[in-house]
Formats: sequence, C-alpha cells, structure tokens
Amino acid sequence: MRVNWNLPLVLLKVKTITLFVICLAYAGELSAASFDCSKASNKVERTICSVASISALDEKLAVAYKKAGSSYKQSQRDWLKKRNKCGADANCLFIEYTARIKFLTTASSNPPTPTKRLVKSNLADCSPNVFHNCYGTYTWDTGEKYVGEWQNRMRVGEGIFIYRNGDEYTGSWKGNVPHGKGKLATSVGTIYVGQWIDGKLQENRQESEVQQAEKVRLEAEKEKLLNYVFSQKWELSGLPCDFNGGAYQVFSRQLKVGWNMVAGGNMSKETSNNVRFSFEVLDAKTFRHVMTIYGNDLVTRAIGRPNVRVSYTVDQYTLIDKSTMRRERLNHQEINFNLMLKGIYREERGSEWGKVSTIKVCG
Repeated sequence: MRVNWNLPLVLLKVKTITLFVICLAYAGELSAASFDCSKASNKVERTICSVASISALDEKLAVAYKKAGSSYKQSQRDWLKKRNKCGADANCLFIEYTARIKFLTTASSNPPTPTKRLVKSNLADCSPNVFHNCYGTYTWDTGEKYVGEWQNRMRVGEGIFIYRNGDEYTGSWKGNVPHGKGKLATSVGTIYVGQWIDGKLQENRQESEVQQAEKVRLEAEKEKLLNYVFSQKWELSGLPCDFNGGAYQVFSRQLKVGWNMVAGGNMSKETSNNVRFSFEVLDAKTFRHVMTIYGNDLVTRAIGRPNVRVSYTVDQYTLIDKSTMRRERLNHQEINFNLMLKGIYREERGSEWGKVSTIKVCG
C-alpha cells in the first residue's frame, strides 16, 4: 500500500493504524482454528484460517460447545448454517462467533434442571422448536399433547399422545401414528393393549371357553347394574328430593339423562339436538356417564360459528349400596361466557373438576 504523505497528520495516523491492524489480521496462513486449515474447502473456512481473530474465536467456540454438552448438537448445526451465510465477510463471522460463544458459555454455566422422563429414551432433549433426533414435548392448540421421541418433526420411536377427548396412547410410533407395541387408555376407562400397525390395533387373540363364559357373566352383572340404576329416581347433585316441589335425576336407555327442577314434578329433560350423552359400564358396580353440550343459536351468533362445544363432563358413578351412589367428576370443561359475549371462544377447566359427592335414591 502506498501512503500519501501529503495528507493531514490526523488522517495519516488513522490510515497508518488501519494498515497496521490489517497486517496483523492477515499475517499469513494460520492453523490455530479448531479444524485442519490445510483442508479448508470453502470461503468461510479459508477466512477463519487466514484471520487471526476469527481463528482464535473458532477455537474458543469449540471449547464452549464441548462444555455445553451434546444436547446442543442440533442447535449447533442450525448455527453453522447461519454462520456459513457470512461467506468471506470477517466482520459478519466475528459477530456470529461472539454471540454463539456467549450463548454456549451461559448454557454450560447454567445447565437445565433434569426432569423425570415419562418415556425411556437415550435421545437428547429437543432444542426450542427443533424436533429432530431428540426427546421433547409438543402441545397443539386443540389441547392434544405428545411427549416422546422425534425424527424430522414426526413422532417416531417411543412416546405418549394425549388426545383431545382424553384418550391416551403409550407406546411405539412411526410416521406420526401408533406402530408397534402400545396401549390405548380411553377417557371412559377402556384399555386396549397389543400390536399396532399404521395406527390400527391388530386383533389376533383367541378366547377360551372359560374366558367367553366370564365375559358373559360380567355382561350380565353390568346389565343388572343398569337395570337397577335406570329404575330409580336419584337426588340431583345432593339436593333433597322434595326440593322446590320435587327435584330428582333419572337415567334412561333412551333419554340417557334428565332432571326435574320444577315445582309440582313436571319433568324437564335435557334431550335437545345440542346435547349428546354416552354410557360405559366398567364393572358390576361402576359406570361412567359423558355429557357434551353444544352451543345454541345465542352462542352461534356471539361466536360467529355453529356447533361449538360449551360444556363437557365425565362423571363416574359407583353403587355403594341399594340406596347410595358415589359420584366423581373426572372431567369438567366449560366455555367462558364472559368472553363469549365479546365474541371470543375459550374453553376452560370447570369448577367441579375432581369433585366427589354422594347421591341417594328418592324414597
């Protein structure tokens, strides 16, 4: 570089200092980087090897990454892609290396608190929003949730999936569906265990005559339970049967459920088109009752879309004796009506979730 000695003294000093810094930075081929500079194959690697400050940062980064641990493997790969966009721009590389070293140094000095894994896995924890060859949790807007192993943002390996209706599958996955050995526990208590292929349970079991006879006996016991429960009038949520002129709850094969809250005994039945019911008998003394209520015209107008769910309850009843049943509310979801009036739909956990009570036969 030729220096113009006719320049003002201050400017001359600046140019001289700049020349000195550049000469130091490009003081020949260096090999202090974390890799073999004789094998540098692209602009980024050649710049790292030729600029002393960047080469030193590359070595420092290698030490910081080793201390941070293997859980940052995918994160490091993502950063390398970002770094490589700098090309031969030494200033860009300096900024990227400095920020990455600071991040990894902080990570190694403040390691995440280990948590108990719900699924046995040797994979490292997933980095935020990176679900590849790792173990992690993802929750959908619908409330569905998956905890387990991932490959290429797909559920592959061992994992647990909780469906919106409360069903829970635990076992092997392939291509986002159950595949391999697994167990499905439904929200109403039924459990399916076996081999799954492409999301379908394979039924290959042969029942013995003894097993068939036992199944018939259990079905008869369940039928006996329902016949008795359906034949009685029961207290409504613990209210006395003579409350307000007569308040009681009945169960029916046809209507599923209904209640009378009007003085004089006039029955008011919840059997309109926006209500759905289901029963499942678990054993000779226990059954579950599921009730789902969908929005009427008022809700449709407020939210702007029809058939939104406004209430969902799962009650488990256990016959203690001929005059008493224990009721446990296993699930209770209901719409936030204050937000609904503002045109916002939000389903929240109901106040009676987990509540346990007893109801009596109305004499």
